[in-house]
Amino acid sequence: MSLAALILGILALPCGLLPVLGIIAAIIAIAVGIVALIVASRKQAPRAYAATGLVLGILAMIVGNVSTTMVSRAVDQCQGKEGDALTQCINEIGSK
Repeated sequence: MSLAALILGILALPCGLLPVLGIIAAIIAIAVGIVALIVASRKQAPRAYAATGLVLGILAMIVGNVSTTMVSRAVDQCQGKEGDALTQCINEIGSK
């Protein structure tokens, strides 16, 4: 179970760059990390993998929230623009 938490935490971190999907992956990684910590504590097994997976899941949640916020703000600011105006709007947001 601890290894699963670690693997999910590792996979959730790059998924965090994808809006919304990163948050879902992080929630799964955090949940498995918590369960793995509980199971490891009850069995008196090493908890390093479970703890690392949980920390990576939390970092993925932070990255996922930031990327989702950035994309939603970009969509709000550039809504209704087309062509060169849209390109300029996206470039302005990217340079901030």
